[in-house]
Amino acid sequence: LSSLEHIHSHNYIHGDIKLQNTLQTVFIVDFGITKEYWNTATQAHMPFRHGGHLTGTPAFVSINNHLGVVPGCHDDLESLIYMLIYFLHGSLPW
Repeated sequence: LSSLEHIHSHNYIHGDIKLQNTLQTVFIVDFGITKEYWNTATQAHMPFRHGGHLTGTPAFVSINNHLGVVPGCHDDLESLIYMLIYFLHGSLPW
């Protein structure tokens, strides 16, 4: 969780939280699709938008991401929860 907080504190959304993008001591890796969520010029959160396309690994992305909502920090947290479920059960229910 502290790794994710660190990423978010630098105004980025990881966008692809999954087991394969972590290491034993959990480090989040593969920043290929990261994007800023905070506009430093306006000091405001980027606007929430619909009409986005699925980014990340489908099994681990948020429900909103599947529905075409452009991801935000809360979507990274939802993906982290799915990853923890995967850790506990060895699979996801879908």
